[in-house]
Amino acid sequence: MAAIRRNHELLRLLRFNEPLSTAEIQQEYYIPKDRLQRELRQLISTELVIKVNFESHVLYVVNGTFNTLIDTTLGL
Repeated sequence: MAAIRRNHELLRLLRFNEPLSTAEIQQEYYIPKDRLQRELRQLISTELVIKVNFESHVLYVVNGTFNTLIDTTLGL
């Protein structure tokens, strides 16, 4: 739950607009690329976000197992 609260803006963006690449996330989230990559790594390590390699693209999606927990924590 701490990871959800700490990264609530990124999770909210992914939850409603997935799948997204880092470039697409940056267009909406307006943070430096290194910080974005650090946050994504943290969310991947907690299994809240899944990194998907699709052809030549890398996309990020919310792990559907945690949808209810994320929605409850964020009040969605």
